[in-house]
Amino acid sequence: MDYYPKLTRMKYDIEHLTLGKKRTLKAMTSALIALLKKKEFSDISVTEICEACMLPKSTFYNYFDDKYDLLNFFFDTLRYYVISSYSPSKYYEAEASVDKMLEGIDLYHDEILAVIRRNPLGSEFYWLLSNYLFIMYERVLQKNPSYIIDELPGDIQTRIGAQTFLTVLYWAIPAGKTAAEIKSVMQITSLHK
Repeated sequence: MDYYPKLTRMKYDIEHLTLGKKRTLKAMTSALIALLKKKEFSDISVTEICEACMLPKSTFYNYFDDKYDLLNFFFDTLRYYVISSYSPSKYYEAEASVDKMLEGIDLYHDEILAVIRRNPLGSEFYWLLSNYLFIMYERVLQKNPSYIIDELPGDIQTRIGAQTFLTVLYWAIPAGKTAAEIKSVMQITSLHK
C-alpha cells in the first residue's frame, strides 16, 4: 500500500493500467524528460510533448489536464522508485529515502545534469519540484515527530528542508559530486542524520 497519496490528477487508476496505457505513459514521460534536457519547463508546450512522443493531443488530455499534471506524474513515478523497495513501516524514514534518491543521482547523473542546466535555480521547474518536495517533507514530519525542531514551525522546517535539499543538488550535480559526497554535505546541513 502506498502511504503517500499521489499528487497527479491522472484520469486513470495507476494500479490498473493496461500494457498499452503503460506504454503511452512511458512515451509521454520520456518525451517530457527529453524536452527538459533541451529547454526550460516553462517553454515546453503540450503540443511539443505530443509531437515528441508521436501521440495526438486528445490522447494526452485523456490522461492529464495539462503539462503540470504530467510533471507531477513524473515526480510521483520518481517517488515511487524511491519508496518501492521499502516495507510500509519505512516509507516515512527520511534517511532511507535520501539514500535511495542519492543512488538514483549516481545512476542518472548525466540526465539530471542536463535537466538542471536547462532548468536552473529559480526556474519554474525548480519551484515545482521544490513544492513537490515540500509536500513530501511535510508528510515525513507528520509521521516522524522526532524530526521536528521544536523552535521552528513545521511548515517553515519543511520549506527549508526541501529548498536546501534542492539547492545542494543543484550545486553538487554540476560539480560532479558523488552520492557519498552529497550525503556528507547533507549531514553538514542537518538534512540527513
